Amino acid sequence: MTEKVKLTQEQAWMIENHRGSFERLMRKRYMKNCPTYIDELTTQQVVDAYFGGYEVEETFDVGEWVRNSVTGKVARIDDRGYDEEVVWVDDKEVNFFSEFRRASPEEITEEKQRRWWAKHGRDVWELKMGDIIQGAFGQMREVCRVNELGEYVTLPNYTAFSKKELAEWKVICFIEDRKDLEGEQ
Repeated sequence: MTEKVKLTQEQAWMIENHRGSFERLMRKRYMKNCPTYIDELTTQQVVDAYFGGYEVEETFDVGEWVRNSVTGKVARIDDRGYDEEVVWVDDKEVNFFSEFRRASPEEITEEKQRRWWAKHGRDVWELKMGDIIQGAFGQMREVCRVNELGEYVTLPNYTAFSKKELAEWKVICFIEDRKDLEGEQ
């Protein structure tokens, strides 16, 4: 079995738009002063795509999230874009990915969360004594310690929460940003 021809989205549209009229498609291709999306394909590639099928090349835009297939890192395509070989990304450790795919919504959410925490000098859900967090119903808690199970114990009533349980909470204030403790630290 032969490999299917790879087409751009525009080339695939042109092939599909001319289904039932191969002759008209080929005549358009050879008209002078009438450039088409399939001009850069060989005659054999057009024939193979029309009669044997094709695959549409995946395209990526600046700002889209991609995942490195080797390392698992997720990053955004930066303004340098991509070519057939690599995609240029906004990752500070590596400038580009050579093996990549579009990132899933879950991977994007995880990476955005990781970046938010890193911006504040923390690992994901790394809380410190004195941080203020808020639950889904508006209840406020101050982290006072970490217990022997690795759970965060909070004031006012010494309730313990695992990192998994805290996924529904949000950080209101890190200890470093608290104005009520200025001069006490």
